[in-house]
Amino acid sequence: MSRDGLHALARLRRLSVDAARRALAERLRAETEAEAARRAGEAAIRAEGEAAASLSAEGGAVGAFAAWLPRGRRAAAAAAASHAAARDETAQARAALAAAQAAAKVVEALREERARAARQAELRAEQAELDEHRRRPAPGPA
Repeated sequence: MSRDGLHALARLRRLSVDAARRALAERLRAETEAEAARRAGEAAIRAEGEAAASLSAEGGAVGAFAAWLPRGRRAAAAAAASHAAARDETAQARAALAAAQAAAKVVEALREERARAARQAELRAEQAELDEHRRRPAPGPA
């Protein structure tokens, strides 16, 4: 691949890394929101249970809690499932970012190797020119 081709490939790899970073940031945001929803569901069940269990609660409060509890548990379970899915998606986004970064590093290493090889070729050519110059007889007095 030519130098220009490697330059373009390196740019594409950097763009891929940037996109993977943005995707990871979005997944982290979604995971944080899902975790907050999970915690809120758990907290609601606790709060409602404590309110129904308090000595000052009326009999109707206990009945209302008993009627609400299955819905509260379903909502909490759904929030927990969403949080687990969000964690999995975050892990996938992390893996995608790592893969994009690795691909970018490979291209950058290849560019550096090509630049090093080109510099060595230049140095060899300069040395060959110096050697050729030394082999020529020095012009003497005529």
